[in-house]
Amino acid sequence: NIEKTLREKRYKKLFEIAIKTGCNKIATGHTLDDHIETFFINFFRGSGLSGLCGIWSKSNIFPESEVVIVRPLLCIEKKEILNYLKENKIEYMIDKSNLSLNFFRNRIRNEIIPFLLKYRPSLKKIILRMTEIIKTEEKFLKNYTEQILKEISKREGEKIIIDLEKFMKLEDAIKKRVAGYIYKEIEKTPYVNSNKIEKIVKSIEKGEKILGKKILDRILKNEKEKKKSFVVSINIPGETKILNKFIVESEIIPFSEKIFRNTDKFTGYFDFSKINGIIIVRNRKIGDRFIPLGLKKEKKISRFMIDKKIPQFQRDEILIFENNGKIMWLCGYEISEEFKVDKNTKKVLKIHVKY
Repeated sequence: NIEKTLREKRYKKLFEIAIKTGCNKIATGHTLDDHIETFFINFFRGSGLSGLCGIWSKSNIFPESEVVIVRPLLCIEKKEILNYLKENKIEYMIDKSNLSLNFFRNRIRNEIIPFLLKYRPSLKKIILRMTEIIKTEEKFLKNYTEQILKEISKREGEKIIIDLEKFMKLEDAIKKRVAGYIYKEIEKTPYVNSNKIEKIVKSIEKGEKILGKKILDRILKNEKEKKKSFVVSINIPGETKILNKFIVESEIIPFSEKIFRNTDKFTGYFDFSKINGIIIVRNRKIGDRFIPLGLKKEKKISRFMIDKKIPQFQRDEILIFENNGKIMWLCGYEISEEFKVDKNTKKVLKIHVKY
């Protein structure tokens, strides 16, 4: 987009001059006509509320910069300025590229807006009033989103870490706004489109909780993260560390009726006589099946997770306990019918997972 590229180059140069001369404001000559054109450009692009605000009278030239752009002529029509110049015999220059219909903005300026003004002469004032209403709402949502972002994330160097459980509870509209803010903060840009926002939201919902430049680049290129698989055999009895995140404690205990009243989802009880060989702990893999407690037929773990409404971002974090090729426990959710304790059980294997 040549217009976008040139605008960024202009602002970069103006920023350099402002820093060199010790200025903290840059005044531009944007008029009400520019504001209306920007509204229509964003309208035709299918923009959200932020785009329908048009041009702001004040904005930061770059994120985290103290230099701001002010637009004191934003409420004045171009024809008023031209009349003033004519009455006072002041010479001015015209950029001939503004007359070329090769640019979308120029087609809106020279074709669409004049056509609409024939049917609604007060169109510019109507849109100005409407954008002022939208800006009021946008300011509220901006402040609200910034507050939410502080509550659900933290900064570590150049990366932003998201609290996935808090993010999942947000309304879809706020999720998108949070994703947009994260992108702009990491990329140091005021611009982000809806396509990028959608990709970032979906990625976070699937469990992407650490976001940085490289990660964003992978997400936007639709490259999938390679999940690291692990397989660890546990000590029986004893203690086993897994991924420096979990501790698995196991012991063999006698049967007790209290076992049937267990409410700790991270503690599992299994009939020791039904266990053959070592027990391994791993993450899930494609095609996993087991027989959930109380059922007689096997069920795909993927289907089980969907039925239990387990969020996608949690599914790869679930520890799966396996013995002799059979899944015996989805830690935190369900044990297998094949390894359950019943009244004929004499020895019980108790496994407890510490997070």
